[in-house]
Order: sequence, then structure tokens, then C-alpha cells
Amino acid sequence: LFGSANEFKKLPFHDIYHVGAFSEAEKDRIINHRHAEVVVPRALPLESLKRVMCRSSAERDTLKKLLGADWKKWQDIIRVDADLSLFHRWWNYIESVALSTKFIHFRIHEAVDFDARGPFDVRIEIKDLHSSETAILRQTVERFLDIPSLDISDLETSEYEIIIYVDGSLIYAATYRDLNTEIPF
Repeated sequence: LFGSANEFKKLPFHDIYHVGAFSEAEKDRIINHRHAEVVVPRALPLESLKRVMCRSSAERDTLKKLLGADWKKWQDIIRVDADLSLFHRWWNYIESVALSTKFIHFRIHEAVDFDARGPFDVRIEIKDLHSSETAILRQTVERFLDIPSLDISDLETSEYEIIIYVDGSLIYAATYRDLNTEIPF
């Protein structure tokens, strides 16, 4: 563990972010460095951030939900990597979600590696913000692409919170409010 910016600068970023083939002699070193993490023992001040990049609009939605009231403070620096150049898009993730009072539709990015495509345990929680009742869907899907679009017309709600976990990890969270219900005419 390091404790200063100068030590951080000395990390072997060429190995941490290595792309492409490597020899058997390099294998252990490169794979070990690819597992590098930033560990913060207490709070990390974020005021110096110039940009926060999200891989997809769904991940931006999730960050917005997690930030709660602090979203307004950070929203101007949070962006989606629209030109597809910052992230390796090798793994499963949700690209976008279309929320409405009737349906929830997912656009899914499936892993490049066939072995990483499933199966997965999926838990979807939809909380009606008027009644506080929560509907929970649990199922095992063989492939990430099999996460179902949902017909939620039976919920008859204009405001809800949706949270999705895959194999116990949060992958999406958002709040939906139907703005058409607030128009008095």
C-alpha cells in the first residue's frame, strides 16, 4: 500500500492497463498488476475531480440514484463514454434502460468471453413510491441477455424505484416519475 501521490505516480501503469498478448515470462507480472486497486482507508475528497466517466447511460442512472441529493453538485462533470474509447467493453453490463408506467426495457451488452455469459442469479426490486410496496422478481438466467423486460402495468403506479442485482451485486438503480401525471390539464 502506498500513501502519497508520488508513490501512486510510480505504479507500473503499462502493466496495469496492458492490452494484448504477453509472453509466458510476463504472464504472472502483468496479471498481478492488472489486479491493482485504489484502496482508501477513510474518506477520499472528490472536490478536485474534473470528470467522472460512466461506461453506459444505465451506469450513469445508477450513480445518480446513489448520489441522491448530491447529484446536483456533481452532475456537470458526470459523462457517459459516448465515443466508446475509455472502457474495455468485454464484460456483461446494462447499456440503457427505458422506464415507463407500463414496461421496463433493458438494452444489454453481453460479454465477449463466452464463458462469462452466465448463468446469473437476478433480483429485481420495484418499489411503488406512493404505497411503499415492493415487488421482487428473482430468477436465474442462462445468459445476461436473458434478463427480462418487464410488464409492470399491474403495479398501477406513476412513481417507482427500481434496483437490480446480479449475483448479489448492484448493477442498476433508478427512480421513475411519470411527469405526465403532474400536468393539471
